[in-house]
Amino acid sequence: MVFRLVMEGILIFIVFAAAVFYVIRMVYNAFFAQSNAGCAKGCGSCQTSLPTFSDDLPQPNAKS
Repeated sequence: MVFRLVMEGILIFIVFAAAVFYVIRMVYNAFFAQSNAGCAKGCGSCQTSLPTFSDDLPQPNAKS
């Protein structure tokens, strides 16, 4: 009986500590992490500006 209560307490503490770590990491990434993304997720799917393709297009009057 006592062993079961101790194990439940340990399991609850582990889940709580993981949740606290996750929230702290999300707040840190939102304010302090350096990433190329425009949002806190850091996946790179959000862009802060539109891409420019002028380097990829051939110039009509370009001399080679």
